[in-house]
This record gives sequence, C-alpha cells and structure tokens, in this order.
Amino acid sequence: MKKQLATFLSLLVVHFLSAQLWTQLGPNGGYFKDFAIDPNNAQVIFAGSDDSGGIWKSTDGGSTWTLVSDELPDFTGWHITIDTLTPGTVYACEMYGRYGVAKSTDGGNTWTQTATGLQSKYDRMVTKLVVDPANAQRLWISTGSEENGNPPRPGNGVFVSNNAGASWQPTGLQDTAVPCIAVTPAGLLFAGTIGHGLYSSANGGVSWQQVAAVPGTTGIQQIEVQGNVVAVAAYPAGIYLSTDGGATFTHIGLANEFNFDISIGRISPQIEVYSTATLQPQRWSSQTGSWGVLTAAPANLLGIGILAKGNEIFYGVFANTLIWHSTDGGASFSQIAQSPRCVESSCIEVDAQNNNHWCISLLGSYSSGWNMPALSETFDAGLTWTRKGPDAHGLCVRFVPGAPQVMYCGTFAQGLYKSYNGFTSWTQIRPGNKLIGEISIDPQDTANVFISEVDLITLQLGLYRSTNGGNTFTQVLAQLVNQLWNSPTSDTLVAATENGIFISPDNGSNWTQLYSGFDVSAIAVKNGTIYAALQTGEIFRAFPTYQNLTGVWGTTVCKTLLFAGDTLYAGFSGAEQDTAYTLRGGVWMSLDYGISWSNVTGNLTTTHAYGNPALAVAAGKLLISTYTGSVWSMEIITGIAQTPAALPLAHYPNPATESLRFTLASAAPVQLIDHSGRTVLTYQARAGANELDVRHLPAGVYVLHAGTGNNVQTSRVVIVH
Repeated sequence: MKKQLATFLSLLVVHFLSAQLWTQLGPNGGYFKDFAIDPNNAQVIFAGSDDSGGIWKSTDGGSTWTLVSDELPDFTGWHITIDTLTPGTVYACEMYGRYGVAKSTDGGNTWTQTATGLQSKYDRMVTKLVVDPANAQRLWISTGSEENGNPPRPGNGVFVSNNAGASWQPTGLQDTAVPCIAVTPAGLLFAGTIGHGLYSSANGGVSWQQVAAVPGTTGIQQIEVQGNVVAVAAYPAGIYLSTDGGATFTHIGLANEFNFDISIGRISPQIEVYSTATLQPQRWSSQTGSWGVLTAAPANLLGIGILAKGNEIFYGVFANTLIWHSTDGGASFSQIAQSPRCVESSCIEVDAQNNNHWCISLLGSYSSGWNMPALSETFDAGLTWTRKGPDAHGLCVRFVPGAPQVMYCGTFAQGLYKSYNGFTSWTQIRPGNKLIGEISIDPQDTANVFISEVDLITLQLGLYRSTNGGNTFTQVLAQLVNQLWNSPTSDTLVAATENGIFISPDNGSNWTQLYSGFDVSAIAVKNGTIYAALQTGEIFRAFPTYQNLTGVWGTTVCKTLLFAGDTLYAGFSGAEQDTAYTLRGGVWMSLDYGISWSNVTGNLTTTHAYGNPALAVAAGKLLISTYTGSVWSMEIITGIAQTPAALPLAHYPNPATESLRFTLASAAPVQLIDHSGRTVLTYQARAGANELDVRHLPAGVYVLHAGTGNNVQTSRVVIVH
C-alpha cells in the first residue's frame, strides 16, 4: 500500500511541477557586462548580465527594466548585437558554453538558440557577434576569453553564418581564444586574440593577417567601430585608435590599465572614447589628445561594461550595485533606481524564532577595494531587503541559536566578523587574509563556534573551534571542511571535506574518517543516517551503510542537501563550471530518502542553487538562494516516511589483490564504485558464490554495491597490487 501511495504522490509531484510554483522574492540581475541601444528607437535599451543574469530590456530610456530571457535559464548576456538592417532582430552571446548564440526576431520578446554547427562547448563560448553591414544574412562570432585559467575558456576561433545564424562554420583562428570581433562599414573584419595580438581579414574571414601596429603578444579585450573610427583595447599595451577604417593605428594611452570594455561615444565634431579602465572610467578626446578620469563615477569599483552615445553613458561594475547612468557625458552619475541589482547570494539563513526574518550573504569581488556591504536582510519574508555589514566578499552568515541579534559572517580574504546587534555594528574577530567558508554553532552551547578556514597567505587550512564565542580559535581538524553538521542533542560533529567524511563524537577532539578521497560538498543527517553529496553531483547514503542514491541530473555540483520533514531536497549549481560540468543547476526532491527523485527546478530563471547553504525552510516554504542573487520560495512537498534498508555485504579477501569473492542469496546486479562515485565495474551476480577479477583496477578504496531499490547490500573494498 505504501508503494502505491508513493507512486500516486510522484504523479502529484509531476502535476505540481507543471504549475511551476516558484515565487521570486529577492532582487536579481548580475554584473552588467554589455549594453545596446536600438538605433531605430533610443528609448529601447538592452543590457546583458554576466553570471547567468540574463538579458534585460528597457523601453523608457533605461528608467525601468524587464528580464526578457526567462525561456533561457542561466543565460549570460556577454554581448548583445542589434541588427540595424533588420529591425527587431537581436542577437545575444553566451560565453559560458551553454547556448552559444540566442536570437530574437521580435525585439527580445522571444528567443531561439542558434548553435547548429557549434559542436563543442568551446565553440559555444561566444564572446561577440557582428553583422555584415551589407548583408544581414552573414554573421561572424568570436569565441573564447582565455586559453589558460581556472577554468580555461579557450573557445575555438571565429565562426561565420551565411543564413542569419541558422548554422555556423569555422572561418579562421581555430584553436585560439578570440574575445572580440568587429567589422567596419567597408566590411573589414578585426578579431582580437589573447596573447597573439590583433588580426584583420579583408575577405570575410577566409584569411587573416596580424595587424603590425598593435603588439603581437598582447591580449585584446575589446574592439569597437563607429564609422571609420576603430578603437582597440590591448592589455597591457593600452588603447589603439584608427580614424581611417583600420588602415592605420595610433597608440593613445592607458598602458597597463585593465580596460575590460571600451565605447566610442561620438566621432564628430571630435572623437571621444570611453574605457572602464581599472579603478574608475576614463574618457579620451581628440580635442585634447589625452585621457581624463570621470571622477563622478563610482571609485574603486571594477568596471566591466560601458556604453556611451553622445552625452549618455551606461556603466556596469563588478559589485553588488544597480546600473550606473550619466546624461551629461560623465560629469555626474547616479544609480538607476528601478534597474536590476546584482546581488549574488552565497548563503541563506533563516531565524528559527521568526520565520519572516532571513539574511543572505553576498558575493562581492575578490579584491577588498571593490566590495560593498556583505549582507542583505529581510524581516518581512522577502518583501523588502536592507543592505548591511562590512564591505566584503561574503561567503556565509549565521544567526546564533536563541539570540538572532548575535550573528557571524564569513568572508573571502577578510576573515570572520561578529555582531551583537544584527550587524548594525560589527567586529572583525578573525582578522587576516583568510577565507571562512563555513560557520557552525553548537545549539547546546553557543559559545562553541566552528569555522572552516583557509589562510590565503600561508595556505594553512582546517576546521577551527572556539569555546568562547569567537574570541580565540584552535584547529581541531586539518582538512578543508565544506559543510559541518552539529548535532542538536549530543557532541557529535559530521564534516564534509575535500577528503571524505569525518565524524567526531566529542566536539572535534577526536575524529574518524570515512570515504577518503571523496570531495564531499554537502551532508545531511536524518535519524542517525548520514547522506552525502560530491562536487561532481553524486549523492549517496554514507553511514551506517553505503548506498548510491544518484539521480539523472548529470555532472554538476551539489551544494546543499536538506531534509524538510521526511522530504529530501538537493540543490545543484553549475555556475562557472563551464569546462567540466553540464552548466545546469536546479533543485531535486525525494519522497523516499533518495531512492527516487523528481526535478522541481520549475520556473527558476537562474537554476544555480549557490551557497552554504543554498536551501532553507521557513514557514512551510522551501527557500533557494541563486547565483545571481534572487531568493525564491516554493511550497514544501511532503511524502510518506519510509525507512531505507541496506545490509552489509560480506566479501573476501580484504584487501583484494587479484580477485574479490562474495556470496548472494539470490541473483542481483552488482556494481563496483570508485572513490569519486564512478561505476568502474558492473556484473550480473548469480545466487551463491561469485568472483570478480579486479587486477585491471587501480589500487584504492571502492564500494561493492549489490541489488536495487531497498534490497541493497554494500561494503567497502580495498584493492592493493
């Protein structure tokens, strides 16, 4: 009967998903990388957001904005091109390899992916698109931003389409990162590379020549064209300018500035070029022949996107702010009050005494000089939010149980902060260049505080314990802890680390290690059973017996496991994992302790459940903090409590060298699973004695898994040679 009811509930879940009942509660947006003004209607402006923030549109000159890329979850608007020859046609480039190019023929109301021929994820790392000024059917795209890096984004050169994006073919500079491309009114193509300088093509990309006037070892960040004026941002060389359609170039300054973006504001009666520069935007004028800092613009915030048209400037920065705007050529700037705000959340915390009181920590930048307040707080369940806290790159925030005005905030590179008045004021209690990725407070004795720390100077890392409310800390485990579970009724701790799971029965004084070699990103404990998730997306029951519970979501980081009653939720994030993972995040749920799963991602426009933790429960609702900052809620779905069972599987010898022997009461499928959760051997075992040849497997720790569903036997296996 329970199985029949569980099946019925699963059908209800499918019906529930069709309703898509996620409700957006917090602000969203992202770091705005690009802007485009409709040449036929200056009131229509598009803005592209980095980090899965989507494509935004304004129809009133930038006063108000609407997300128009809902149908393309996690779309990163790296560059936007409006086709001047075909009104209403807009192209958007997605640099992280998910979509490649998206096209709209109705002014951004609907979009289609146009990636046929862009076969690999590198092909789809599209950084810029240009339209042939003489033929709207012919398009070129550049791909890639850097050939090395973490992760690398090498792209694959330049591609051309002769059918308005319906299909693409390579057309030069393959196996090269090409961050930008441009075309002059005469049809001369320019492509910028990383470390190989500037290239041009006079035959539509059939052949390319290096432009000698620009150093051939530079990285080209951006190329802009207006009329016969061509501006090139080369790092570290500076800005180069051509006034004859690209025939010749002159160096005009800003050497050693990281010019993330440039824009040509006007070409008559004088030429004006704008650059984001490093710490504050600058303007060059042919009238003076020099650059000047726009002192009214926000200082010490890294600019990543700028668009100038006459005296109007739109400016996006690498910080948690609104879009900046000037109507007087940069003499003054203000934030657009109703523009999307970048609030990239890294944690969501709910006050156990007041379910309407939440706090999120916010990602800033990796440089303390470019940060803004690290927290955002609501007392009305997300209707209004208040920015507060230190200027920092926030990684996690915690209320002290029973005293929510006492709070801790962990940061990247600025250590740990504590406040006694809800972060109206605060003290840096763990100073130094330290990363604090996890905070756990003993619910039985709140003076016991645990933090996961990395000293970014000495690279010393570990779990640290304070017994006096954060005044002093002592290392209790020399492992990088991704998450820590603190028992509400005993001194037991369970740590998810980069090297497996560690259990302590005495508040960290002694530890036992499970599953060494696993990079465990999330844990949950229910009725004494430990559930764990890996950085690669696998989920398994870890203790007291092993069982692989992985669903069909693919390879993506599982950031959070959360029980709401007997319902298990898993939050995934593919954010910025573009060379290794599927780039899809989302939320999955299980009504039977992980035996079966349902996708409840629904209508989330950003699917990345990002944070430690990324999921929380408040007043019967599931909350999610997403990578671009928006907090969403969904009604909790509950199921029938079932107790999963798995029996230990006897085997010998242990360690095994050449073969592994075991006996089963009945025939069953058998898997041997390595330390990363990958199945390395499958076998249909018979009733009675069985033997597996393991000579071809590397030495290490494995899990022997026999059976299906609740009829499972498991055991750890050590193989040596």
